[in-house]
Amino acid sequence: MKIGFLISPYAERPLPEVLKMLHKEFSMLECVEIGVSLYGVAHCDPPLYIKDKAKREEFEAIILNGGFHLSSLSAHGNPLHPDPEIANTSTQRLRDAISLMSKLNKCLLSDAKGNPVRVVNCFSGLPAAQLTIKKDGTVTQFGKVPGWHVCPWPDEHFDAYNEQMKFAGNVWRDFVKEAKDAGVALAFELHPNFLAHNSETYLDILERTGDDGTTLGLNMDPSHLFWRNIDPIAMVRYLNKTLGTNPIKHCHGKDTYADSYNTAIQGNHSTVPYSKEAERVWRFVTIGEGWDPINGPHDLNWWARFITELQLWEYDHVISIEHEDSRKSFAEGLGKALQVLVQAVNREAPGPMTWTSR
Repeated sequence: MKIGFLISPYAERPLPEVLKMLHKEFSMLECVEIGVSLYGVAHCDPPLYIKDKAKREEFEAIILNGGFHLSSLSAHGNPLHPDPEIANTSTQRLRDAISLMSKLNKCLLSDAKGNPVRVVNCFSGLPAAQLTIKKDGTVTQFGKVPGWHVCPWPDEHFDAYNEQMKFAGNVWRDFVKEAKDAGVALAFELHPNFLAHNSETYLDILERTGDDGTTLGLNMDPSHLFWRNIDPIAMVRYLNKTLGTNPIKHCHGKDTYADSYNTAIQGNHSTVPYSKEAERVWRFVTIGEGWDPINGPHDLNWWARFITELQLWEYDHVISIEHEDSRKSFAEGLGKALQVLVQAVNREAPGPMTWTSR
């Protein structure tokens, strides 16, 4: 398994400069993850690279000459959004990411069979709280803000959720076909305020798209699970055993601290802004500094067990550090995260079992 970094925090600096700095100051990093999302495009120009082979080869050379491989393109957005502009931009950037990833080669990592690993990270998206789908497939969404249903009562919320899922299944069925034809895996990040946010909702979308996790997989990010009392290790095992298709395509390294004082008063859900750290019921922290009442401290032991669980189910791609610790600089957060992951990640293939014959 490799250690990587989502380089979005350095969006204001040119890609060659960022890679040179990372290679010099954080030599244990081996991969980069590059964002091409609704929320910003800084280090990659998919439409240009799709059309211009020379520019595409130049992009790959910049990554390789910088001392890295590309673990994924991240096209996070909301293709189900009730605002057509947001939905259309998200859709186009996801499709561009799929198309570009299908054409990249030299800068990608290879799997055990020597095939390039082609992954595009994304969100499932979330439609309006209320929508209608006509017999001809026409969709009308009411309002301009997505609506997240997380409780089946009153009954209209359950009915609305099912309409959202029906809509999502139709949209993602097309994305899955497009990605499958291109030889690219899609990887949902199970983020709150999106339709696929836990195991049951991910499996629901899979069933509605007709996929089994082979193409529509996951970007496993434990930081979004901790504060909801989900055990990421248990989720990894459950989904692998349930699907049997190695659904985890990519993995984020990010941690969360659940504030037991604030959760004792407010519970786990809160709309307190991220900037008011002392008032929040949870906050993102650097790898190794997290805690929650289900998993306990997210120390070296926890991260080693998490990574081992991933590898027990044949995941051997990358753990890509995502820095969102508001109490640390990018450099300090990345450096401290690496101190944990360098010890937790098994960087070499297992040796033979010399102590047993079976």
